[in-house]
Amino acid sequence: MNKIILDKIDKKILFEIDRNPTITIESLAKKTSSTIENVSFKISKLFKTGIIKYSMPIVNLDKLGFSIFLFHIKISDINKSKIIIDVFITNEHIAWLVKTSKKNVLLGALFAKSANQCNEILISITQSTNNNIKEIQTSLVYEKYVLGQRYLIIDDKITDFMFDNSRIAYDGVERDFLTVTERNILFNIRELKSNSLNNITEHTNYNLTQINQLIRDLKRRDIITKFQPVFDVKKMNYKWFLISLKTVWLTKEIKNKFIQYLHSITKIVHINCMLGTWDINFEIHVKNKKETEDILTVIEEKFPNLISQKDVQEILEEYKFNFLIDCVLKS
Repeated sequence: MNKIILDKIDKKILFEIDRNPTITIESLAKKTSSTIENVSFKISKLFKTGIIKYSMPIVNLDKLGFSIFLFHIKISDINKSKIIIDVFITNEHIAWLVKTSKKNVLLGALFAKSANQCNEILISITQSTNNNIKEIQTSLVYEKYVLGQRYLIIDDKITDFMFDNSRIAYDGVERDFLTVTERNILFNIRELKSNSLNNITEHTNYNLTQINQLIRDLKRRDIITKFQPVFDVKKMNYKWFLISLKTVWLTKEIKNKFIQYLHSITKIVHINCMLGTWDINFEIHVKNKKETEDILTVIEEKFPNLISQKDVQEILEEYKFNFLIDCVLKS
């Protein structure tokens, strides 16, 4: 892979798009102290080089009756890994699947309406692979924090800077349902290859005004919470790690202080609070493995005796990532 060098304007553009995916070219030009022409050229280049892979709508799964379950599986026969990966990717409930630095291990996320349904899905997948999965760990996500790519413009590891409204809690809300029209539009916008909806009109019977009106209505009903750009971390010359922790939560106050401290580490882009095998995990983007080790050392020094078990895995390849998988669109 050819190394792609990002300058300060590239990084600022990525940061601002990550923070506000609907930001205009004019606003980006002002924020980067650049010209509209230069910003347009750079955005086009970021899409063409694959640094910005696509933009996708993030849906409120609670509204549609789904929960997020994270899973960790071990494959018994590495020669069957491609077949197993294909079985996971094609399953309509699998939203995320990655290969990690640990031998014969896959990590992922599935959407299900209950823990029983989650187990049924994983049992069905195991049977479809001729029982070539020898270990499965699962955790239910009940709260998450989407912190974004803050490290792009903030060099210090620790900062008070945080995104507003980063917390998303799955507390149970009133159910809502998608119409056939809404499903059709969402299907066509689940992977936008540019920061515009214009090309969607070519694949539907709706004009841009109708599409925008429908999206505004979905946002009003809190079904779409936002649009999120998906970046290729490797092409940005960063390594991607997932750290899972088993903790001893002594009090709610200590837990909140721990989460708040994780917020302050700019290299952390995402935090999940969970029930099950693990209590918490977080994704981190760093230049090298030592950065991850150093951050973990500081965390353990800051909160001694809080972490009873940890698992550190580098994510090497992402096979699938999308919130609008088929089971959601059928809801």
